[in-house]
Amino acid sequence: MAAQEARLAGVVVWSGSLPDAYRDVEKLPTLLILHGGQDSTIPVSNARQLATLCALKKFSCDLSIYPQQSHAFSPGATTRADRQIFMFLEKVLGSN
Repeated sequence: MAAQEARLAGVVVWSGSLPDAYRDVEKLPTLLILHGGQDSTIPVSNARQLATLCALKKFSCDLSIYPQQSHAFSPGATTRADRQIFMFLEKVLGSN
């Protein structure tokens, strides 16, 4: 849906993927992709595929794989991811 909303400055994709219907998008807001390397619900290959799509289309995208995490992150990894999200949002939204 982010491809259809021009007002979005950035999107955090946490343990998600891009549905096949959106593979031909022409634009996306800046993405931060967070994914557990041991995710058996949504394989980490989906996150890598989305990052590859961004690279091919020259979309702005940061990919962070948390190698020891599954679909649900541990409390410590969640804290680290939260900090990463905060910094990302400050960057794309600008700090006031």
